[in-house]
Amino acid sequence: MILKLYNKYKSFVLYVFFGGCTTVINIATYALCTRIFGFGTVLANIVAWVLAVSAAYITNKIWVFESKAWTKKAILQEAAAFAACRIATGVMDLAIMYVSVDLLGLPDLIMKVLSNAFVIVLNFIFSKLIIFKSK
Repeated sequence: MILKLYNKYKSFVLYVFFGGCTTVINIATYALCTRIFGFGTVLANIVAWVLAVSAAYITNKIWVFESKAWTKKAILQEAAAFAACRIATGVMDLAIMYVSVDLLGLPDLIMKVLSNAFVIVLNFIFSKLIIFKSK
């Protein structure tokens, strides 16, 4: 029964797992950049986002959505769609962090976690319906 449920919701379960991993990469990188390297909120957020998105593309393509797009053209199309959607949600993340932390003075790591939760949901929807949709 558990295996049947897993198979039914496999892409969601894997997305949550790998999304958690990429969220850890994002938050840890952000914390490292702000606490150790002294970067400002915006620069630290950009660096964290680039690393997290790179990890997300690889895990989503191979394990979560099991994309079969391995021709050069198909990979370029898929990667472009992935990048465009992630840029959109990255801009949303950046705006949330700027407004909540820099303008409103809310705690940065708490806002980073909340912002990431919102972004993860949007990224799953975009990935499932646009980027890695079954052809």
